[in-house]
Amino acid sequence: MYPEASKAICILGSSNICDLDPSKIHSEIDDLRDRIKQKISPALRYACVQWPHHVSETPFEAAGVQAALEDLVTKRLMYWLEVLSLLGKASGVTK
Repeated sequence: MYPEASKAICILGSSNICDLDPSKIHSEIDDLRDRIKQKISPALRYACVQWPHHVSETPFEAAGVQAALEDLVTKRLMYWLEVLSLLGKASGVTK
């Protein structure tokens, strides 16, 4: 498996990464951009956005790919979607 794809999976792991008030929508949070810059590192941003590309370029038979995909789907999917949503990239999930 591409090292980048593997790292992308492992870096995900905490919910409410930006400590947001769950009763508010993004447009109601004045300092959302600052929180995103502070809490979502460039490495995490890259990992979340580019992970599907790296995995799609990796042969499914390659060592660790199946286990990594299972880990993402069973343990980290919501974290990944949360980060994509905060980055404004969630619409790309269905493409």
